[in-house]
Amino acid sequence: MARIRAQQGRLIEAQALWGQASRLDPSNTTYRNGLRRISKMQRRPVWLTSLLPLIIGGILVIAIWLVFRGVINNHSVSSGTGTAERPSVQEQPQNLPDQRPVVPKGMGISLDVPGAAVKEEQDLLIVTFNSGLFSKGTRLTPDARAKLTTLGKQLEEYVGQVTVSVVGHTDNNPVPPGSAYRDNLALGYARALAVVEHLVSAAGLPASMFVVSSPGEASSPFPNDTRENRSRNQTVVIKVLTSERIIR
Repeated sequence: MARIRAQQGRLIEAQALWGQASRLDPSNTTYRNGLRRISKMQRRPVWLTSLLPLIIGGILVIAIWLVFRGVINNHSVSSGTGTAERPSVQEQPQNLPDQRPVVPKGMGISLDVPGAAVKEEQDLLIVTFNSGLFSKGTRLTPDARAKLTTLGKQLEEYVGQVTVSVVGHTDNNPVPPGSAYRDNLALGYARALAVVEHLVSAAGLPASMFVVSSPGEASSPFPNDTRENRSRNQTVVIKVLTSERIIR
């Protein structure tokens, strides 16, 4: 019984029981050893003996709190999956059209070609030459070469910003027999190509900025009612496009 009381921490009761047993049997070493152990235990600092239960209790409380906190955090994470603030994601730009520089309509581009009229029409600048550019077939006159070179130099600063449509024209006379061209449509197209070749070689413009076409004898810039006007229709009309629209 004395040993049990000592294990329970009830040292005074254990000491009394060991003392009674020792008096009844003074020669019993077990009783004397029990008393010595009780004495050693009683010599521990009083504050340590008093605080030991509190320390153990505090450790238990902290352990329980940590376990409880872990459960709460896990629950918060699992229940807030759909509602927690998500990291900000920058919106991706939608597919946009080509954003290469474009000359604004009616602004930012100026052409001044001697012997030609420049007219603005919506997002186009239309260059119409006052006199014919070709002496025969697709042969450019010296005056035409000078005018086209002047125009090409002015277009240099707009490379990548504009598209240039070259439309070849003819008068209403049919092509003569033995001509290299089947009809006026083919002749007009060849004239447009000849002008592009000159602009590329004389002004260093990229061929990619040009489109060519021809209505042949139709839609001539001047009426085919006189010899002079027919001569004026041996030409091209140049359209400078200041937007993304494709022109013909």
